[in-house]
Amino acid sequence: MIDGLINVSNKGGSSTFAAGQFGYTSSPTQQPIVVPKNPGLQFTLPSAFSAPPTNTAGGSAPKSNAVDCEVR
Repeated sequence: MIDGLINVSNKGGSSTFAAGQFGYTSSPTQQPIVVPKNPGLQFTLPSAFSAPPTNTAGGSAPKSNAVDCEVR
């Protein structure tokens, strides 16, 4: 399972980012890289990132209007 991961790909390569990680790519031909700490972006992770997983066996989870992920 890869819930919460974001894969960023371009002509330079591909990198996978987990919740709370920061990264960037300086051009369309440079591989995306993880930066070691928050570069000064102010945000709060949605509560869904720290909530225990829900059991969805036998059906689908109800949809929510809450934002689970924001890419800038």
